[in-house]
Amino acid sequence: MNAVDSVQQVNRDILLQKHLEDAIEEHRRAGSPVRVIDTPDDLTREEKAVLYDKVCMRVKGRPGKSNPYKTMEVICHVPRDTHEGTEIPPLPEPGRGRGSAKPADAEDDAAGL
Repeated sequence: MNAVDSVQQVNRDILLQKHLEDAIEEHRRAGSPVRVIDTPDDLTREEKAVLYDKVCMRVKGRPGKSNPYKTMEVICHVPRDTHEGTEIPPLPEPGRGRGSAKPADAEDDAAGL
C-alpha cells in the first residue's frame, strides 16, 4: 500500500466514524438512525447495514430487532401472458381457514357425514 492509498483509507475511516456519530445522535434524538444512514450517497448497502448494527449496539447494547439494510427487496416480474387463463383460488369460508378453532372435518363428523 502506498502513501496515497494509506491517506485515502484514513480519510474513509474518519468519514465512517463521523457517520457513526451522526447516526448515534439521531437514534437518541428520534429513536431511529435510518434517516441519517440513508442520507449519505458514499455508503454501500452493506456498509449501511454494518453502520445500523453498530448504532444499535452502542445505543441499546444489543443488535436491532430488524435491520432494514439487510433485507433484500425481491421484485418478481411475471409476463402478462403466463398468467392468463389461470384462476385465482377462492378464499376459505370463515371458520374453516387457517387459525380456526376447530378443524374443518369436525363439523362434518358432528353432522354424521
